[in-house]
Amino acid sequence: MRKIDMKTKGSNKTFDEWFEQFIFEHCTMKNFRLSTEKHYREVIEYSFYKLYDKDKVLSQLEQDDINNYVLWLKESDIRDSTVNIQLKALKTVVKFVGDKRGIDTNIKVELIKADIEIIEAYTDEEISKLLTKPNLKKCSFAEYRNWVCVCFLCNTGARRSTLVNIQIGDLFFKIII
Repeated sequence: MRKIDMKTKGSNKTFDEWFEQFIFEHCTMKNFRLSTEKHYREVIEYSFYKLYDKDKVLSQLEQDDINNYVLWLKESDIRDSTVNIQLKALKTVVKFVGDKRGIDTNIKVELIKADIEIIEAYTDEEISKLLTKPNLKKCSFAEYRNWVCVCFLCNTGARRSTLVNIQIGDLFFKIII
């Protein structure tokens, strides 16, 4: 069982104290989005803390704790890609504690091998059907709205969250042809 060797005065800090420092220095000070901080909190507070006591001194963190967490994630009803997303977040926190605070660590947070899921793509015929403008006199509002959304996403490459958050003030009607 490998443990983290502490070289700094923070040797009595708990995992939770280090995590809060990580949130402050890594997310807040670097001006990351709130969704990034929320992601780290969800992974650590709602997932990792189910198996690891947040009030435990970080020097007591062992490789077995990480391995048990990985096994617990794999046994959960989540996809391998989701397991890896959570492991990347934990790995970032452990790396921060090691790099930023001068702590030597032999603990490894390694990703699992995830099978690549092949997604069935649209055929050319289906794509042309999606991009064909509907008859405004015969179509419903929902059909027209969906066509506008598909065209917007295809033409801009924007993400779904961008489309959902568009406000009327974001549009320049004089430029629209």
